[in-house]
Amino acid sequence: MASVISTNEIDKDLFERVKLNDDRQAFAEIFNKHWENLINSAAQRVSSIELAEEIVQQVFVDLYSKRAQIVIESSLEAYLKTAVKFQVFKSFRQQQVRTNHQIHVPMANSQKSDEPDLILESKQLRDEIFQLSEQLPKMCREVFILSRMEQLSNRDISLQLDISVSMVRKHITKSMNFMRANFLKQHMDVLKFFILASLIL
Repeated sequence: MASVISTNEIDKDLFERVKLNDDRQAFAEIFNKHWENLINSAAQRVSSIELAEEIVQQVFVDLYSKRAQIVIESSLEAYLKTAVKFQVFKSFRQQQVRTNHQIHVPMANSQKSDEPDLILESKQLRDEIFQLSEQLPKMCREVFILSRMEQLSNRDISLQLDISVSMVRKHITKSMNFMRANFLKQHMDVLKFFILASLIL
């Protein structure tokens, strides 16, 4: 029981540092600690691991952008799991009503107004991501560029590259894991990567 309490207190301390001091290292620690479990939780509720990753990514973007309003009543872990459930529900609703790209416009505008400094740096971050992508295997890099930069659907990519949709998904997962790992290894701002990725998805 003591270890659970200790873990909760550590999480609360990390989030307070994010909330009060804009501590990006504390944010990265929260991400490293909870990312995998949240992915597994989301993946049980949605149709693909890629969608689960996008949902969890949005949870972390919201955690930072709304940090001033967030109050952790029980534990950060419980808050994040509830946020994942909400994003899953939101994703289902969006899929039902999405008949065109209009739904993406207000989402993008909202993120731009919340994080103006990050958006100003988006070109530099895109360049960094593009440079990192050159380290990927050829096919994996092509899939990544078509998916994240040119915004093609998985099916369109499979037709263009003559590979299966499932293989497209595997390459996307591999490339995104590679990008996240390298952003952390090179001490780049993982929060900025999340927000940029959410804008180019």
